[in-house]
Amino acid sequence: MHDEDRDLAKRMAQGSDPAFRLFFDRYFPRVYRFCCGRLDEQAAEEVTQTVLINAIRHIGSYRGEASLFTWLCRIARNEVSAHYRRRAARADELSIDDSDEVRAEVDALTADPVDDPDRALDQSRSQALVQVVLDHLPGEYGRVLEWKYVEGYSVEEIATRLAITTIAVQSMLARARGAFRAQYAAMNAEASDFPLAPDTGGN
Repeated sequence: MHDEDRDLAKRMAQGSDPAFRLFFDRYFPRVYRFCCGRLDEQAAEEVTQTVLINAIRHIGSYRGEASLFTWLCRIARNEVSAHYRRRAARADELSIDDSDEVRAEVDALTADPVDDPDRALDQSRSQALVQVVLDHLPGEYGRVLEWKYVEGYSVEEIATRLAITTIAVQSMLARARGAFRAQYAAMNAEASDFPLAPDTGGN
């Protein structure tokens, strides 16, 4: 029933350049239109390219039970779903990053001095506590939090500095924020006993 599709798939599996060109010419516009009904134009083009590349990689698994276009649409549905999952994950990361109380605590390191003596003392305690927590976080946690919240580096810039992926940086930041919150809360509970430089009274 799908002899022509099976023949095209067989020739592609054998590495035929004309078969590959025919495949792209015939199916790129159709898969693109399919994706456009579910994505914006730029995303649709990117997903379509991914679909066709994945199809070529797995063309040996095509058995001809359905048409080649139907087979491609199944792959496309999976890729569209994956696209929305990635976008949701990025949105969640930004939401957590922007709303996290860690930002407010770490920002204390760069806060302008205040004139009120009592507030100045509180500020000094807070800054000292934050710095101690950052210095004692495991691994790179303290450094990536300082880069992100004090120095204002983007996730991409941190990834370049550490020679890791942006996904790895996001995961590290999430763990670092959790570690910071736990350690800050534990140390803040003993804030009244937190050591500051002694007041020598000018003597």
